[in-house]
Amino acid sequence: MSKITRRRPLLPMDKKLAVCFLAWLEKAGIETISTDMRTAQVVLLRNAPVPVWDLLERHVSVKDYWHTPRGMGVHRDALRWLIFSAEASRPRPQNVGDSIPDDKPFIPFSEQVQKELKKKKKPDTPEPPPVDPKLIWKVCTEIDLQSSTQNKCGTSSRPTSSLEERQRILKLIQDKRERVLPAVLPEYLAQITALKNRFPHFESVITWVCRSLRLNMRLGQPLKLPAFCLNGPPGTGKTYFLRELAGILKMHLVFRSMAEMSASFVLTGSNSVWRDSGPGLVARCLAEMPNGVAPLFVLDELDKSQGGNYRVDTCLLGLLESSSALNFTDEFLNVGFDVRPFSWAFTCNDLGNVREEIKSRLTILDVGLPGPEHMPEIVRSVDLAVRSAQPGFSDLFEPLGDEVVDCLTAMATRDLKTILNDTYAIELERAPDSSLIKITPDSIAAAMTSRAKQSHKRPLGFVS
Repeated sequence: MSKITRRRPLLPMDKKLAVCFLAWLEKAGIETISTDMRTAQVVLLRNAPVPVWDLLERHVSVKDYWHTPRGMGVHRDALRWLIFSAEASRPRPQNVGDSIPDDKPFIPFSEQVQKELKKKKKPDTPEPPPVDPKLIWKVCTEIDLQSSTQNKCGTSSRPTSSLEERQRILKLIQDKRERVLPAVLPEYLAQITALKNRFPHFESVITWVCRSLRLNMRLGQPLKLPAFCLNGPPGTGKTYFLRELAGILKMHLVFRSMAEMSASFVLTGSNSVWRDSGPGLVARCLAEMPNGVAPLFVLDELDKSQGGNYRVDTCLLGLLESSSALNFTDEFLNVGFDVRPFSWAFTCNDLGNVREEIKSRLTILDVGLPGPEHMPEIVRSVDLAVRSAQPGFSDLFEPLGDEVVDCLTAMATRDLKTILNDTYAIELERAPDSSLIKITPDSIAAAMTSRAKQSHKRPLGFVS
Protein backbone atom coordinates (compact mmCIF):
# COMPACT_ATOMS: atom_id res chain seq x y z
CA MET A 1 0.00 0.00 0.00
CA SER A 2 1.51 3.29 -1.12
CA LYS A 3 2.12 6.03 1.40
CA ILE A 4 -0.16 9.07 1.01
CA THR A 5 1.62 12.42 1.37
CA ARG A 6 -0.24 15.66 1.88
CA ARG A 7 0.83 18.76 0.03
CA ARG A 8 1.52 21.78 2.19
CA PRO A 9 -1.25 24.34 1.56
CA LEU A 10 -0.17 27.41 -0.39
CA LEU A 11 0.42 30.63 1.47
CA PRO A 12 -2.19 33.29 0.73
CA MET A 13 -0.07 36.11 -0.65
CA ASP A 14 -0.95 39.61 -1.73
CA LYS A 15 -0.65 40.06 -5.51
CA LYS A 16 1.70 43.03 -5.16
CA LEU A 17 3.89 41.04 -2.76
CA ALA A 18 3.90 38.06 -5.13
CA VAL A 19 4.99 40.25 -8.05
CA CYS A 20 7.65 41.94 -5.89
CA PHE A 21 8.97 38.58 -4.65
CA LEU A 22 9.19 37.01 -8.13
CA ALA A 23 10.77 40.15 -9.59
CA TRP A 24 13.47 40.11 -6.92
CA LEU A 25 14.02 36.38 -7.49
CA GLU A 26 14.72 36.93 -11.18
CA LYS A 27 17.41 39.53 -10.45
CA ALA A 28 18.91 37.87 -7.37
CA GLY A 29 22.40 36.43 -7.69
CA ILE A 30 23.19 32.77 -7.15
CA GLU A 31 26.16 31.50 -5.15
CA THR A 32 27.32 27.87 -5.15
CA ILE A 33 28.64 26.80 -1.74
CA SER A 34 30.61 23.56 -1.37
CA THR A 35 31.01 22.03 2.08
CA ASP A 36 32.35 18.73 3.33
CA MET A 37 28.85 17.29 3.31
CA ARG A 38 27.17 18.73 0.18
CA THR A 39 27.01 21.40 -2.51
CA ALA A 40 24.24 24.00 -2.12
CA GLN A 41 22.72 26.67 -4.37
CA VAL A 42 22.18 29.86 -2.33
CA VAL A 43 20.03 32.82 -3.44
CA LEU A 44 21.74 36.03 -2.35
CA LEU A 45 19.70 38.50 -0.30
CA ARG A 46 21.47 41.68 -1.30
CA ASN A 47 19.22 44.26 -3.00
CA ALA A 48 16.16 42.47 -1.60
CA PRO A 49 13.28 44.94 -0.97
CA VAL A 50 11.82 45.36 2.49
CA PRO A 51 8.63 43.34 1.78
CA VAL A 52 10.73 40.39 0.68
CA TRP A 53 12.82 40.60 3.85
CA ASP A 54 9.65 40.58 5.96
CA LEU A 55 8.30 37.61 4.01
CA LEU A 56 11.47 35.57 4.46
CA GLU A 57 11.76 36.45 8.13
CA ARG A 58 8.26 35.06 8.81
CA HIS A 59 8.41 31.88 6.71
CA VAL A 60 12.07 30.80 6.36
CA SER A 61 13.87 28.93 9.13
CA VAL A 62 17.13 30.31 10.52
CA LYS A 63 19.00 27.15 9.54
CA ASP A 64 18.29 27.89 5.86
CA TYR A 65 20.26 31.16 5.92
CA TRP A 66 23.84 30.82 4.63
CA HIS A 67 26.85 33.08 4.84
CA THR A 68 28.69 33.28 1.50
CA PRO A 69 31.71 35.26 0.28
CA ARG A 70 29.26 37.55 -1.54
CA GLY A 71 26.93 38.09 1.39
CA MET A 72 24.07 36.36 3.15
CA GLY A 73 21.71 34.13 1.22
CA VAL A 74 18.89 31.63 1.51
CA HIS A 75 19.09 28.01 0.47
CA ARG A 76 17.25 27.49 -2.80
CA ASP A 77 15.20 24.55 -1.54
CA ALA A 78 13.82 26.66 1.30
CA LEU A 79 12.14 28.98 -1.24
CA ARG A 80 10.20 26.29 -3.10
CA TRP A 81 7.00 26.73 -1.06
CA LEU A 82 7.16 30.53 -1.34
CA ILE A 83 7.68 30.29 -5.11
CA PHE A 84 4.62 28.04 -5.47
CA SER A 85 2.58 30.47 -3.41
CA ALA A 86 3.80 33.53 -5.32
CA GLU A 87 3.17 31.85 -8.69
CA ALA A 88 -0.38 31.03 -7.60
CA SER A 89 -1.04 34.54 -6.24
CA ARG A 90 0.35 36.77 -9.00
CA PRO A 91 -1.98 38.16 -11.69
CA ARG A 92 -2.45 35.76 -14.63
CA PRO A 93 -4.15 35.82 -18.03
CA GLN A 94 -7.89 34.99 -18.05
CA ASN A 95 -7.50 31.44 -19.39
CA VAL A 96 -4.92 30.44 -16.81
CA GLY A 97 -6.11 28.76 -13.63
CA ASP A 98 -5.39 30.11 -10.18
CA SER A 99 -3.54 26.99 -9.07
CA ILE A 100 -0.61 25.06 -10.43
CA PRO A 101 -1.61 21.72 -12.02
CA ASP A 102 -0.25 18.67 -10.26
CA ASP A 103 1.45 17.37 -13.40
CA LYS A 104 3.24 20.66 -14.15
CA PRO A 105 6.98 20.37 -13.49
CA PHE A 106 8.35 22.65 -10.81
CA ILE A 107 10.33 25.57 -12.29
CA PRO A 108 12.04 27.29 -9.38
CA PHE A 109 13.51 30.31 -11.16
CA SER A 110 13.16 32.28 -14.34
CA GLU A 111 14.95 31.19 -17.51
CA GLN A 112 17.71 33.73 -16.94
CA VAL A 113 18.40 32.43 -13.43
CA GLN A 114 18.29 28.83 -14.65
CA LYS A 115 20.94 29.61 -17.27
CA GLU A 116 23.11 31.12 -14.58
CA LEU A 117 22.68 28.04 -12.44
CA LYS A 118 23.70 25.75 -15.31
CA LYS A 119 26.88 27.77 -15.82
CA LYS A 120 27.84 27.57 -12.15
CA LYS A 121 26.67 24.04 -11.47
CA LYS A 122 29.51 21.72 -10.62
CA PRO A 123 29.56 18.13 -11.81
CA ASP A 124 28.26 15.68 -9.25
CA THR A 125 31.19 13.97 -7.55
CA PRO A 126 30.83 11.26 -4.94
CA GLU A 127 31.43 12.53 -1.46
CA PRO A 128 34.47 10.97 0.22
CA PRO A 129 33.56 8.74 3.14
CA PRO A 130 34.08 10.32 6.55
CA VAL A 131 37.38 9.51 8.24
CA ASP A 132 37.18 7.38 11.35
CA PRO A 133 38.47 9.51 14.26
CA LYS A 134 40.51 6.50 15.41
CA LEU A 135 42.60 6.76 12.23
CA ILE A 136 43.50 10.45 12.66
CA TRP A 137 47.07 11.01 13.86
CA LYS A 138 47.89 14.42 15.32
CA VAL A 139 51.67 14.43 15.05
CA CYS A 140 52.12 17.67 16.98
CA THR A 141 50.42 20.95 17.73
CA GLU A 142 50.84 24.09 15.70
CA ILE A 143 51.94 26.02 18.78
CA ASP A 144 54.96 23.75 19.23
CA LEU A 145 56.04 24.21 15.64
CA GLN A 146 55.59 27.97 15.70
CA SER A 147 57.55 28.35 18.92
CA SER A 148 60.33 26.14 17.57
CA THR A 149 60.47 28.04 14.29
CA GLN A 150 60.46 31.42 16.00
CA ASN A 151 63.05 30.40 18.60
CA LYS A 152 66.29 31.91 17.33
CA CYS A 153 68.24 31.77 20.56
CA GLY A 154 71.69 30.40 20.12
CA THR A 155 71.42 29.96 16.36
CA SER A 156 73.99 32.56 15.36
CA SER A 157 76.85 30.06 15.49
CA ARG A 158 75.07 27.41 13.45
CA PRO A 159 76.13 26.81 9.86
CA THR A 160 73.73 28.01 7.20
CA SER A 161 73.19 24.45 5.98
CA SER A 162 72.11 23.37 9.47
CA LEU A 163 69.57 26.21 9.72
CA GLU A 164 68.21 25.44 6.26
CA GLU A 165 67.81 21.77 7.16
CA ARG A 166 65.99 22.76 10.34
CA GLN A 167 63.55 24.96 8.45
CA ARG A 168 63.01 22.30 5.79
CA ILE A 169 62.17 19.59 8.30
CA LEU A 170 59.88 21.88 10.28
CA LYS A 171 58.06 23.01 7.15
CA LEU A 172 57.47 19.44 5.98
CA ILE A 173 56.12 18.40 9.38
CA GLN A 174 53.94 21.49 9.69
CA ASP A 175 52.32 20.80 6.32
CA LYS A 176 51.41 17.28 7.49
CA ARG A 177 50.69 18.06 11.11
CA GLU A 178 47.48 15.98 11.08
CA ARG A 179 47.52 12.73 9.14
CA VAL A 180 45.31 9.76 8.40
CA LEU A 181 46.66 6.33 9.27
CA PRO A 182 45.67 3.29 7.18
CA ALA A 183 43.35 0.65 8.51
CA VAL A 184 44.06 -3.08 8.50
CA LEU A 185 42.63 -4.62 5.34
CA PRO A 186 41.48 -8.26 5.15
CA GLU A 187 43.72 -8.89 2.14
CA TYR A 188 46.75 -8.10 4.31
CA LEU A 189 46.00 -11.11 6.49
CA ALA A 190 45.65 -13.39 3.47
CA GLN A 191 48.94 -12.19 1.95
CA ILE A 192 50.82 -12.53 5.23
CA THR A 193 49.46 -16.04 5.75
CA ALA A 194 50.72 -16.92 2.27
CA LEU A 195 54.25 -16.09 3.45
CA LYS A 196 54.28 -19.49 5.19
CA ASN A 197 55.00 -21.02 1.78
CA ARG A 198 58.13 -18.90 1.37
CA PHE A 199 59.15 -18.79 5.04
CA PRO A 200 57.99 -22.12 6.46
CA HIS A 201 60.23 -21.78 9.54
CA PHE A 202 58.51 -18.44 10.37
CA GLU A 203 55.13 -20.06 10.99
CA SER A 204 54.89 -18.99 14.64
CA VAL A 205 55.96 -15.43 13.76
CA ILE A 206 53.39 -15.19 10.97
CA THR A 207 50.66 -16.49 13.30
CA TRP A 208 51.53 -13.82 15.89
CA VAL A 209 51.52 -11.03 13.27
CA CYS A 210 48.12 -12.11 11.93
CA ARG A 211 46.63 -12.23 15.44
CA SER A 212 47.87 -8.72 16.23
CA LEU A 213 46.54 -7.27 12.98
CA ARG A 214 43.22 -9.11 13.27
CA LEU A 215 42.70 -7.59 16.73
CA ASN A 216 43.36 -4.08 15.36
CA MET A 217 40.94 -4.71 12.50
CA ARG A 218 38.14 -5.85 14.83
CA LEU A 219 38.68 -2.84 17.13
CA GLY A 220 38.88 -0.37 14.23
CA GLN A 221 42.40 0.63 15.22
CA PRO A 222 44.97 1.82 12.64
CA LEU A 223 47.66 -0.40 11.17
CA LYS A 224 50.30 -0.95 13.84
CA LEU A 225 52.34 -3.86 15.16
CA PRO A 226 53.38 -4.22 18.80
CA ALA A 227 57.12 -3.84 19.33
CA PHE A 228 58.77 -7.21 18.73
CA CYS A 229 62.16 -8.82 18.22
CA LEU A 230 63.05 -11.74 15.96
CA ASN A 231 65.64 -13.78 17.84
CA GLY A 232 67.60 -16.48 16.05
CA PRO A 233 70.95 -17.52 14.58
CA PRO A 234 72.41 -15.75 11.54
CA GLY A 235 71.24 -16.81 8.12
CA THR A 236 67.62 -17.54 9.00
CA GLY A 237 66.20 -14.72 6.87
CA LYS A 238 64.98 -12.42 9.65
CA THR A 239 65.82 -9.17 7.87
CA TYR A 240 64.49 -10.44 4.54
CA PHE A 241 61.22 -11.46 6.19
CA LEU A 242 60.75 -8.00 7.74
CA ARG A 243 61.29 -6.31 4.38
CA GLU A 244 58.70 -8.58 2.79
CA LEU A 245 56.28 -7.87 5.64
CA ALA A 246 56.68 -4.11 5.22
CA GLY A 247 56.01 -4.45 1.50
CA ILE A 248 52.77 -6.37 2.03
CA LEU A 249 51.50 -3.87 4.61
CA LYS A 250 52.61 -0.90 2.44
CA MET A 251 54.41 0.61 5.42
CA HIS A 252 57.05 3.34 5.30
CA LEU A 253 60.18 1.34 6.13
CA VAL A 254 63.18 2.83 7.94
CA PHE A 255 66.01 0.28 8.24
CA ARG A 256 69.16 0.74 10.31
CA SER A 257 71.76 -1.55 11.84
CA MET A 258 72.34 -1.03 15.56
CA ALA A 259 75.99 -2.01 15.07
CA GLU A 260 76.49 1.01 12.77
CA MET A 261 74.73 3.57 14.98
CA SER A 262 77.32 5.45 16.99
CA ALA A 263 75.08 7.16 19.56
CA SER A 264 71.49 7.80 20.59
CA PHE A 265 71.32 11.16 18.77
CA VAL A 266 71.13 9.22 15.48
CA LEU A 267 67.52 8.49 16.47
CA THR A 268 66.66 11.45 18.70
CA GLY A 269 68.64 14.28 17.08
CA SER A 270 71.62 16.14 18.47
CA ASN A 271 71.45 19.28 20.54
CA SER A 272 71.64 22.50 18.56
CA VAL A 273 74.69 23.69 20.53
CA TRP A 274 76.85 21.23 18.57
CA ARG A 275 78.23 22.44 15.30
CA ASP A 276 77.37 19.28 13.33
CA SER A 277 73.94 18.90 14.92
CA GLY A 278 70.92 17.70 12.97
CA PRO A 279 67.51 16.06 13.36
CA GLY A 280 67.24 12.38 14.20
CA LEU A 281 65.82 9.51 12.18
CA VAL A 282 62.46 9.73 13.92
CA ALA A 283 61.94 13.39 12.94
CA ARG A 284 63.20 12.76 9.40
CA CYS A 285 60.73 9.90 9.08
CA LEU A 286 57.87 12.17 10.14
CA ALA A 287 58.97 14.80 7.61
CA GLU A 288 59.51 12.52 4.62
CA MET A 289 56.80 9.92 5.19
CA PRO A 290 53.75 10.42 2.93
CA ASN A 291 50.28 10.77 4.38
CA GLY A 292 48.12 7.67 4.55
CA VAL A 293 50.89 5.17 5.38
CA ALA A 294 52.09 3.72 8.66
CA PRO A 295 55.78 3.88 9.73
CA LEU A 296 57.86 0.80 10.50
CA PHE A 297 61.31 1.08 12.09
CA VAL A 298 63.49 -2.01 11.67
CA LEU A 299 66.64 -1.96 13.81
CA ASP A 300 68.92 -4.85 12.91
CA GLU A 301 71.29 -6.64 15.32
CA LEU A 302 69.95 -5.29 18.60
CA ASP A 303 72.49 -7.35 20.52
CA LYS A 304 75.36 -5.42 18.86
CA SER A 305 74.28 -2.02 20.16
CA GLN A 306 77.28 0.10 21.06
CA GLY A 307 77.86 1.25 24.63
CA GLY A 308 79.44 4.44 25.94
CA ASN A 309 77.98 7.65 27.29
CA TYR A 310 75.34 7.89 24.56
CA ARG A 311 74.04 4.35 24.25
CA VAL A 312 71.65 3.86 21.36
CA ASP A 313 69.42 1.46 23.25
CA THR A 314 68.88 3.99 26.04
CA CYS A 315 66.69 6.23 23.87
CA LEU A 316 64.62 3.16 22.96
CA LEU A 317 63.30 3.00 26.51
CA GLY A 318 61.19 6.10 25.91
CA LEU A 319 60.27 5.31 22.31
CA LEU A 320 58.94 1.87 23.25
CA GLU A 321 56.90 3.16 26.19
CA SER A 322 53.48 4.47 25.15
CA SER A 323 53.26 7.19 27.82
CA SER A 324 56.62 8.75 26.89
CA ALA A 325 56.17 8.19 23.14
CA LEU A 326 53.15 10.51 23.34
CA ASN A 327 55.54 13.45 23.71
CA PHE A 328 58.83 12.43 22.13
CA THR A 329 61.14 15.43 21.69
CA ASP A 330 63.76 15.74 18.98
CA GLU A 331 66.68 17.59 20.56
CA PHE A 332 67.64 19.43 17.38
CA LEU A 333 64.13 20.67 16.53
CA ASN A 334 63.02 21.10 20.15
CA VAL A 335 59.53 19.94 19.18
CA GLY A 336 57.37 17.31 20.85
CA PHE A 337 55.88 14.60 18.61
CA ASP A 338 53.37 11.84 19.15
CA VAL A 339 55.18 8.73 17.88
CA ARG A 340 52.85 6.14 19.36
CA PRO A 341 51.71 5.00 15.85
CA PHE A 342 55.28 3.88 15.07
CA SER A 343 55.83 0.13 14.73
CA TRP A 344 59.19 -1.13 16.00
CA ALA A 345 60.82 -4.39 14.88
CA PHE A 346 64.23 -5.69 15.92
CA THR A 347 66.45 -8.62 15.00
CA CYS A 348 68.85 -10.33 17.35
CA ASN A 349 71.32 -13.22 17.25
CA ASP A 350 72.08 -13.48 20.97
CA LEU A 351 69.35 -12.37 23.33
CA GLY A 352 71.74 -12.58 26.27
CA ASN A 353 73.48 -9.38 25.09
CA VAL A 354 70.26 -7.33 25.20
CA ARG A 355 69.43 -5.24 28.27
CA GLU A 356 66.63 -6.59 30.44
CA GLU A 357 64.72 -3.29 30.39
CA ILE A 358 64.66 -3.44 26.59
CA LYS A 359 63.53 -7.08 26.50
CA SER A 360 60.67 -6.29 28.90
CA ARG A 361 59.25 -3.86 26.34
CA LEU A 362 59.39 -6.32 23.42
CA THR A 363 57.60 -9.45 22.32
CA ILE A 364 60.39 -11.97 21.73
CA LEU A 365 59.74 -14.29 18.77
CA ASP A 366 62.23 -17.12 18.28
CA VAL A 367 63.21 -18.12 14.76
CA GLY A 368 65.12 -21.37 14.26
CA LEU A 369 67.15 -22.65 11.36
CA PRO A 370 65.04 -24.16 8.59
CA GLY A 371 64.86 -27.93 8.53
CA PRO A 372 65.52 -30.13 5.49
CA GLU A 373 61.80 -30.23 4.75
CA HIS A 374 61.75 -26.41 4.53
CA MET A 375 64.72 -25.93 2.21
CA PRO A 376 63.06 -26.58 -1.20
CA GLU A 377 60.52 -23.83 -0.57
CA ILE A 378 63.22 -21.49 0.71
CA VAL A 379 65.40 -22.10 -2.35
CA ARG A 380 62.52 -21.27 -4.67
CA SER A 381 61.69 -18.20 -2.57
CA VAL A 382 65.26 -16.88 -2.81
CA ASP A 383 65.32 -17.59 -6.54
CA LEU A 384 62.07 -15.67 -6.94
CA ALA A 385 63.64 -12.70 -5.12
CA VAL A 386 66.71 -12.82 -7.38
CA ARG A 387 64.56 -12.86 -10.51
CA SER A 388 62.31 -10.07 -9.21
CA ALA A 389 65.32 -7.86 -8.48
CA GLN A 390 66.55 -8.24 -12.08
CA PRO A 391 63.77 -7.56 -14.60
CA GLY A 392 64.10 -9.82 -17.60
CA PHE A 393 65.66 -12.78 -15.77
CA SER A 394 62.63 -14.94 -16.42
CA ASP A 395 62.94 -14.20 -20.15
CA LEU A 396 66.54 -15.44 -20.19
CA PHE A 397 66.44 -18.47 -17.89
CA GLU A 398 64.09 -21.38 -17.46
CA PRO A 399 62.57 -22.04 -14.02
CA LEU A 400 64.76 -24.07 -11.71
CA GLY A 401 64.20 -27.81 -11.98
CA ASP A 402 63.80 -30.14 -9.02
CA GLU A 403 67.30 -31.56 -9.47
CA VAL A 404 68.80 -28.06 -9.24
CA VAL A 405 66.75 -27.26 -6.15
CA ASP A 406 67.97 -30.48 -4.52
CA CYS A 407 71.58 -29.38 -5.10
CA LEU A 408 70.96 -26.11 -3.31
CA THR A 409 69.10 -27.47 -0.26
CA ALA A 410 72.35 -28.40 1.50
CA MET A 411 73.66 -24.84 1.40
CA ALA A 412 73.30 -22.16 4.06
CA THR A 413 70.37 -19.87 3.38
CA ARG A 414 72.50 -16.72 3.50
CA ASP A 415 74.72 -18.08 0.65
CA LEU A 416 71.86 -19.00 -1.68
CA LYS A 417 71.47 -15.57 -3.24
CA THR A 418 75.18 -15.25 -4.04
CA ILE A 419 75.39 -18.73 -5.55
CA LEU A 420 72.31 -18.16 -7.69
CA ASN A 421 73.66 -14.84 -9.00
CA ASP A 422 77.02 -16.49 -9.85
CA THR A 423 75.23 -19.39 -11.54
CA TYR A 424 73.17 -17.13 -13.77
CA ALA A 425 76.24 -15.07 -14.71
CA ILE A 426 78.31 -18.17 -15.60
CA GLU A 427 75.57 -19.74 -17.71
CA LEU A 428 74.94 -16.47 -19.53
CA GLU A 429 78.66 -16.32 -20.37
CA ARG A 430 78.62 -19.90 -21.63
CA ALA A 431 75.56 -19.47 -23.86
CA PRO A 432 75.24 -15.77 -24.70
CA ASP A 433 73.08 -16.31 -27.79
CA SER A 434 70.60 -18.80 -26.36
CA SER A 435 67.02 -17.63 -26.24
CA LEU A 436 66.18 -19.53 -23.03
CA ILE A 437 68.98 -20.86 -20.83
CA LYS A 438 68.52 -23.92 -18.67
CA ILE A 439 70.23 -24.17 -15.29
CA THR A 440 71.62 -27.61 -14.48
CA PRO A 441 73.36 -29.16 -11.46
CA ASP A 442 76.65 -28.68 -13.34
CA SER A 443 75.89 -24.95 -13.40
CA ILE A 444 75.57 -24.92 -9.61
CA ALA A 445 78.81 -26.90 -9.24
CA ALA A 446 80.67 -24.45 -11.49
CA ALA A 447 79.44 -21.49 -9.43
CA MET A 448 80.44 -23.14 -6.15
CA THR A 449 83.91 -24.01 -7.55
CA SER A 450 84.44 -20.44 -8.71
CA ARG A 451 83.41 -19.09 -5.32
CA ALA A 452 85.70 -21.52 -3.50
CA LYS A 453 88.69 -20.39 -5.59
CA GLN A 454 87.99 -16.75 -4.82
CA SER A 455 87.72 -17.41 -1.09
CA HIS A 456 91.13 -19.20 -1.07
CA LYS A 457 92.98 -16.42 -2.84
CA ARG A 458 95.95 -15.05 -0.90
CA PRO A 459 94.99 -11.74 0.72
CA LEU A 460 96.78 -8.59 -0.34
CA GLY A 461 99.23 -7.00 2.12
CA PHE A 462 102.82 -6.91 3.27
CA VAL A 463 104.68 -10.16 3.82
CA SER A 464 106.35 -10.30 7.20
